[in-house]
This record gives sequence, structure tokens and C-alpha cells, in this order.
Amino acid sequence: MSEAQASPPPLPAESPVERVSRQRSMALPAAIIFLGVTVLALVGTREARELEGRPWAEAILAPDNVLEGEAADVPGVIPVRVRDVSRPGDKALTFLATSFETWASKEEHALKVDFNRPERVMAAALDVEDLAPLLASGRLPEPGRPEVLAGDLARADPFEVDGVSFQVTGRLKPHVSGLLYSYLLPLDAGIEEYFTEATGATQGWLHPEGLAHLDELLPNPDEADAPELLGLRTRTRPAYAWVALAGLMLVAWGGAMAHIRVFANASHGDARILGPLLTETVERPRLFAGMHVALYGTFFACMVLGLCFPLLNYRLTEYVGAIFTEGGLSYVGDAYRSQNILQAALATYYNNYVVQTLGFTFLPSVVPLALGAFKTAASFALAGFVMAPVWAGSAAGQVFHSITMALELEAYILASFVVLVWPIRLVRGVISGAFSQHVARAAHIYIGGIVLTGAMLAIAALYEATSLILLW
Repeated sequence: MSEAQASPPPLPAESPVERVSRQRSMALPAAIIFLGVTVLALVGTREARELEGRPWAEAILAPDNVLEGEAADVPGVIPVRVRDVSRPGDKALTFLATSFETWASKEEHALKVDFNRPERVMAAALDVEDLAPLLASGRLPEPGRPEVLAGDLARADPFEVDGVSFQVTGRLKPHVSGLLYSYLLPLDAGIEEYFTEATGATQGWLHPEGLAHLDELLPNPDEADAPELLGLRTRTRPAYAWVALAGLMLVAWGGAMAHIRVFANASHGDARILGPLLTETVERPRLFAGMHVALYGTFFACMVLGLCFPLLNYRLTEYVGAIFTEGGLSYVGDAYRSQNILQAALATYYNNYVVQTLGFTFLPSVVPLALGAFKTAASFALAGFVMAPVWAGSAAGQVFHSITMALELEAYILASFVVLVWPIRLVRGVISGAFSQHVARAAHIYIGGIVLTGAMLAIAALYEATSLILLW
């Protein structure tokens, strides 16, 4: 027998579905997700221990109300006189305000967010020595002189009050709450004339341990005339922020790997509605992986920008918060405030699936231009910037919410993949001459995408509502 006759016949070439489906194990993606969540938990725990007991880390300030009623009788309350700083706004914030002015005005309810709100100068009834533990750099202001300490994100250049130049002599520590974008100085006889009612100053209050006394300071927070409160928003250390970012990236990586493998494994099943879509994710691995790289790349690149521009992040998160409290998504905020898990899940699902996915991704993309994919990229950019772990407590908050991120974003990535496959299939049909066959296949994939993203976002909405209401 010759050597050629003794050789075994060549194995048949594997199809893309068979090749990918061999990667069935969920152990690796589960381990990566667990590692990412563990990183977030460790950062959150370390950060909380570091902040525990630090002076003014839980301070709360009410700058624009008259000091009267219950708050005036709470032990530890410090009277404060407040004025806006009159000078040209921050250039980046001015651009942001101009860019969003038209958009915000189209909201059903006018949003009360001023992107370029001026800094405030606070004259507090305390001794200059009380400020020593709060000083991060520079020196303390001299009593009676127009000298101030700048909050963490306030500008360091001088400003004028009634024609008098106030100098910034030092900066407050990043953990000091309530004074993020403000200036602070002791209320002394030498500068009191600049903080009278005649000058337009308002009288508010400051409590260095306000979080522990919040029920006494604000017994009826839902009343229409409840004062504006500042505080509990302080920057975390840069090292914590970057490690938390790495934790989020691990969760996203593990989530993407898990979904890709689940779809590949399920593509061998008998799912009539989902079969063509699941097979398409396997037969077009580069396109499916490319959607992950493009959209997650956009998401995390904007998250890095959020870390680099904390003041812009602060203003944009205020804007997004206003949308959920008084803007077009106030029904979602109301559902979560009700503490009803089912109601919150339904409101989340309606926004994420019916409005964002069906209304803004699938419906516009019926015209074969994949318009919904561009909308999704813009949403990923905004979400990434706003979710940047700039602030103390972000890492701890993402321990559970990072799973929501992985579930929801995967559904949006799948929807974008589907609306890109739609025109590709149509073009292939024209080129190949089998147009009707490709249209039928593309339509089946489109319908499968609508069904599967609906199921994925339903699971994500229920998890998000449950975790936020029970664990926050």
C-alpha cells in the first residue's frame, strides 16, 4: 500500500458557525466579569474608608434661602452669606451652554440647568482657624481682607466684588463637600459690607456634617419651596478613578465575550424567529466584533474625557439629572422614587426599548442607511462621558450597576449590528441577482433583532430596577 493510499481523507472544512460554537465555555467571561466587579468593590471600599471621618466630607450647604425654621435650630449649623461671582464664564462651559440652549428649550418642561452658572463666594460665620484642616494648598485667608479659598473646581484667578479684587490664597481639599464650584472665606467685619442684603447677598446655611442631620435640616424635602442643596459631590482620587475605569472595562469585556458565545451556542438551536439573527452574528464575526470595538471604544474614550474634564462632567450630569426629574424622562425618575420595582422596571423598559431602540434605532433604519447605528454611537458617547467615575462613591455605585451597563449596552450593540446587516444584505441581493432571497433573510434578521433586543432589555430593566431600589 502506497503512502498516499494510507493517508486519511482530509477533514471537511468547518463552517464559521461550527468553528465559533466550539467556544462554549462561559467560565472565562464569567471570571473576567467577576474580576471587574471585584476591582470596583475594592476601590469603593478603600475610598469609603479613606473618606470616613474627614472634615466636611459630608457637608451640606443651602445657599439661596433665608436661614429660618428648622434648619436654624439644628446644632452645628453655620450661617452663610452668598453672592454670585460676576466675571466671564468658563470658555468650555460657555460653549456647552450655547450648544445645548436650543435643545433644552425644546423640552416639554424647561430644564433648570445653567451650564455656565457663575461661581459663588460664601462668607461663613466661622473663625479662620476652622478652615485649616480643609486647606489643600496655599495659605489661609487673612481675616477682614478680600481673600478666599477656592473649591476643588473653582478657578484660581482673582475676581471682583463691587469693584474690589478678591484674591484666591489657597485651595480646599477635594473631599470638602458643598463647595465644589465656590469660594469660601470667614465672615469678618472687614468684608461684611460686601455681603449685605443691599448688595444682593442671600443668607443660607452650612452644616459640616449635614448628611447625618439631613432629616432635621430638611424635614420636608418634597415641598415646593424646599431649598437648593449643595454637597455630597466630591472628586475621588485620580488613582481610584482610573482603577475604577479599568474595572468597568473588564465588566464590558466579559459581558461582550459572554454574549458572543451565548449567541454562537444558541445558533445551533431550533429558534425559528431568532435562528437567522444568531447565525448572522457567527457568520459575520468581524462585523459583530467591530460593532463592539466601535461602540465600546466610543463609550470608554468619552469616559476618559469625563475624567479629564470634571467640571464639564459635573454640568452634564446635572443636565441628565434634570431630564430625569423635570424633563422628558421625569416619568422614569418618578417611577424610581415610588420604590415600586415593577413600576420602575416598566418605565425603564419603555424608555430603553420602545423609545430608544424601536423608535430611534430600528424605525429610522428601515430606510437602509443604518441611521440608528449613528444615533446609538451618540448615545454611547454621552453615556460614557456622564458615567465617568470622577466622583467619590462612583466605584461603589457601579458594583451592581456595571452589570446593568453590560446587559443594556449589549442590546444596543446588537441592534446596531442588525441595522447594519440590513443594507448589506440588500446590496448583496442586488449584486448577486438573488434580491428576493436576501430581502427575506434580511427581514427575518431584522425581526429577530427586534424580538431579541426586547427580551434582553426586559431582563436589564428588571435587574436595574431591583438593584437600584433594594440596594440604594
